[in-house]
Amino acid sequence: MASELFLSILSSIAQDESHSIAGNLRWSIRKRFADGSFKVSSAPYNYSIQDGNLVIKPSEAKIIKQIFTSFLQGQLTGHIVKQLNTQQIQT
Repeated sequence: MASELFLSILSSIAQDESHSIAGNLRWSIRKRFADGSFKVSSAPYNYSIQDGNLVIKPSEAKIIKQIFTSFLQGQLTGHIVKQLNTQQIQT
């Protein structure tokens, strides 16, 4: 019984520590975004990384505009995907 109590106490401490670390990471990311010093490790679609900054690729910007326009016109994501696949646009 004592070992179960001890295990319960240790798991409670570990859970608290996990929540604390997660909170610290969220704070750190928010602060770096606010400072403008957040660096991404891989660029999302339509961007490239140059000198540590995200730069828009003009050739792919048209595709992003097409996706948003289709979505704002009420098209479902599955239909948009079919359109992109028909146009042989790479993921």
